[in-house]
Amino acid sequence: MFEMLSNIFGSHVLVNIRRQSENWSREAAMEFAESNILSGITLLRQNNCVRFDNTLQDSMSKLIYNWSLSKFKPHEKLVITVRNKDVDILNSSIRSLLKANGTLKGTEYERSIDGRKKSYMAGDRIVFQKSYKDLQIQNSEFATLTSVSKNKFIAKTDTGKEVSFDPSEIQFKHGYASTVYKVQGASIKDVYVLHNGVSNISSSYVAMTRHIRLKVILQ
Repeated sequence: MFEMLSNIFGSHVLVNIRRQSENWSREAAMEFAESNILSGITLLRQNNCVRFDNTLQDSMSKLIYNWSLSKFKPHEKLVITVRNKDVDILNSSIRSLLKANGTLKGTEYERSIDGRKKSYMAGDRIVFQKSYKDLQIQNSEFATLTSVSKNKFIAKTDTGKEVSFDPSEIQFKHGYASTVYKVQGASIKDVYVLHNGVSNISSSYVAMTRHIRLKVILQ
């Protein structure tokens, strides 16, 4: 929608890039803002923030490996891509890794979404899929589950708010990975971007400018 309207009416871009702390990173963000994608990627590559792989599977595997090496906590880092099906694969893979290394442990509870069962446990990252006025939750808001039971989940949002809800009545999903469209306006400490050739200029700008620290995997 933004891309269509901006093509018709034009758009203005904020020229003071404050999210990134390093000069080269701010310069790269400006290149993406001005649609100079190649120049932005070149700057990222010169600073060892870009890796090229031949297959999507290789790209995902390397990205998840880099994510696992990060010293940031799960709520401080996020994988960003464009397609929902890639998000689902990344969420599942990262969650399996966290269970294997003991970061996630305890009782799991299943929730059916569109005929597919997903498991959740205390410590899981989630993202809400709708806004809920009674909970004061916004669509695309991220949170960490602090307690889970069959009919009651308790989560702490990234803004510090605690919410309690019936998992059968609220739309949410795992939040280790996300589409680029859900993170517009967000500022995340550690970002990993899977850029698989289906991104457009607008989504590239959003993906490449959410970060304080950035790693891009290109396929």
